[in-house]
Amino acid sequence: MRLQTRNLNSLLLAATLVATACLPAGAQTRRTSNAPPARPQTAREWEQRINNRDREQNGIRVDEPKVYDDSMLQQMLTAAQAKLASMQVLDQGVLVQKLGAVSGASQQASSFGLTVQGPALPQVVTTSKGATQTVTESQQVTGSAGTTQTVTQAPTGLTTVNQSQQSAGSTGNLQTLSGAATQDVQQTRAAAVAPSVAAPPVSTSVPTTGFSVASSDILNEQMQLTYEIANLSLLIDGALSDRILMGKNDLRTVKPRITLGFPITLTPDRRHKNAVAVVEVEVEKKEDMAGGEAPTVTALLPREKTYNVASITEKNLSLGGGVVTQVMGVGGSWFRGNRTYYLVKDQDTLALTFPPDGEPGEKKKVGFLWQFRPVLGQEYVRSGLKQTFVQVAFPSNWSAKSFGNVTVRTYWRRYDPKKGVVKEVIPDSLTESIVGQPITNYTLDVKPNPFNLSHLEDLGNGQMLVQLEGRFMTGTYVRVGSQFLRSGSPATSFEYNRIRFVAPIADLATKKVALVSRDGTELPLEIEHKVESPGGGRPENKKAPIITAARVSTVDEANSRVELTLNDGTYGQEGPPLVMVIGGRVYGYSDAPLERNGAVLSAVVPTAWILAHPEVTVKPLFAAEDFKASKKLIDDDPARRSESLLLFEQGKSSAKFIIYGSRLHNLNVLYPAGVVKTSVGGGGAARTMYMVELTADQLKTHKQMVVQRGDERPFVIPLPALEFGPKPAEPKVAGRVSVGADEAVIQGPGFADLVRVTFQGLDVPFRKSPDGREVRLRRLWAVGATKTAAVRPLVLIYKDGVSTVSLEVVDSKVETVPR
Repeated sequence: MRLQTRNLNSLLLAATLVATACLPAGAQTRRTSNAPPARPQTAREWEQRINNRDREQNGIRVDEPKVYDDSMLQQMLTAAQAKLASMQVLDQGVLVQKLGAVSGASQQASSFGLTVQGPALPQVVTTSKGATQTVTESQQVTGSAGTTQTVTQAPTGLTTVNQSQQSAGSTGNLQTLSGAATQDVQQTRAAAVAPSVAAPPVSTSVPTTGFSVASSDILNEQMQLTYEIANLSLLIDGALSDRILMGKNDLRTVKPRITLGFPITLTPDRRHKNAVAVVEVEVEKKEDMAGGEAPTVTALLPREKTYNVASITEKNLSLGGGVVTQVMGVGGSWFRGNRTYYLVKDQDTLALTFPPDGEPGEKKKVGFLWQFRPVLGQEYVRSGLKQTFVQVAFPSNWSAKSFGNVTVRTYWRRYDPKKGVVKEVIPDSLTESIVGQPITNYTLDVKPNPFNLSHLEDLGNGQMLVQLEGRFMTGTYVRVGSQFLRSGSPATSFEYNRIRFVAPIADLATKKVALVSRDGTELPLEIEHKVESPGGGRPENKKAPIITAARVSTVDEANSRVELTLNDGTYGQEGPPLVMVIGGRVYGYSDAPLERNGAVLSAVVPTAWILAHPEVTVKPLFAAEDFKASKKLIDDDPARRSESLLLFEQGKSSAKFIIYGSRLHNLNVLYPAGVVKTSVGGGGAARTMYMVELTADQLKTHKQMVVQRGDERPFVIPLPALEFGPKPAEPKVAGRVSVGADEAVIQGPGFADLVRVTFQGLDVPFRKSPDGREVRLRRLWAVGATKTAAVRPLVLIYKDGVSTVSLEVVDSKVETVPR
């Protein structure tokens, strides 16, 4: 058919050339132009064009190879490998259960039957026939007028009487017919028939239940399946030679891998009966870092696609015969049958490799192919779209823009469906679908566009809402320091055209923030700060800020004001404003405000926090790593600490204290009045220690010491509580009391100011001693203090305070009296 079409096309082409030569010059020019063919105007023309298109194609169309995410394929293969590793094939219980099992049964039976039949008895048949002789009698009758009667007897003995009307005196004839009947006797013998014979049926049967494979056979099958699982696991993991690249100077690196997908459309016609469609691919490398290493195929998907087909084969043979004689007849028959039933694999898709064309010794290409075969008894390959994949490793650099080229050829081969053998290539079926298409190295990192100050929202409480505009691939997530914000994470939203997440402002200012693609590539989230170019050209990146001066002043006893002067006051006009970072705390948003006055930034910070973190950093959110400035606020001498008093010496009427702190060289003590500070150690502006002396009266009347640095705002330093003289003894119960006791004695000083004694809110009556050093308690049983053995707390309420003593109640009391 193809040859006839080609001849017809040649004739049409020759006729067209002849007709073109006969046309005028202008007409020839128009006919030989490169203009596209005219659009068909009628349905018939469209049908003809479609038929011509189908005849010109070979029934196999391969679209451009598509590059897929190799990391996604690796994740799926890793998951499959984990499932294979979790399969427990060796089962001890099954092996023990099958010990001593019956594996099968065999039965043999034979029977013989013989039938002998004698001759049949004769059979008599009698046949009666009609008369064979006729007698005629005539009689003349003369009567009066009346009836004339004619009697006729048939040969069978029947008599017919005919009557007619006759006048008187007329004469008639009377005729009588008669005949004798005959009888034939015939003797016959039945035809001889060969007797039938059947062997007696078998009276016993083979059991059909209780059979099982032996334990050793099950163990062998389990071991085979275990080895098959190990084989698949190794195939999924891949060979080291396919993953490791040995470069120059024994440099080892991991090869880049690319996953290619081939959309294949099959549309066979009558030319492709009992034929196999073949898609042949050659991949050629572009560069080589290993020195003569070819690209390698690490995975072919699908390797094979099979169908389980039930095959039933039945063969029957039957022979029979008989012998008949005049005396007896003998007959017999023989039958033999064979029937098989089994499952076979009918392969639809098969992946193979082949050596590509090239000079001997060259290692530039790798070749592989897919065969698509007719299955399930069909004569043609099933039409439709097939999707195949291949994973190829290249001896190239990861940063290469293209790893190699792809060439695709398609053709058909004869196929023997009974034997499953692929034969020769069908003539004129080969087509090169794709030639030298480059394999592009795609990166998965996608930059949000745009990303500026309008995509940040201060939520208060130190939280920031960040919005990333754009369409991102599945599996993309945001990393903020050690926190991974994925789809489904709290305060994170992955939508069709954007990603929104909430993060602490302190983390955004102090930790790295990046957009991570699913292959692990990180893209830092940065907002550029631009400045107009002096020549009026494209805006340039602004330089990092510089802190020209830093000053710390006292706000109150616990807080200080940090004031920074920058080299430029225009920061924050093009992007996020500058913030102040001190020890991980961020000042510049609603939870920790920052005053901005041109180039001056100021914030109120706890003094203790400044002393613990004496360095300040100025930077905007989402800035480059080097877009910041840092400066020390105070000397980070370990001896420095927040202003406080340390008791140095205590006398009978006064105490000496050491003042620790920073910037104490211009420190003045305002209250208590008259306190004089004395320097400790060398002088200078960096002095951090002074000594002051306070009297007992000053410590008793003042709880705070008010100090001031120069003309700054005064602040206070807490004064410790000291007691001058011997320390009074604590009150306590004199001895233990037994259960049910009603009285107890408390000893101690200061009972002159005692107002009440209570137990669990109930007043306990008491009586003081004349010297005020002893209190006798009464009615303890009534208030429940001595009902059970336990330690009971008693509350002593004074005019200026409260104290507690413990009353120990025991079951029995034994006292030892000295002699």
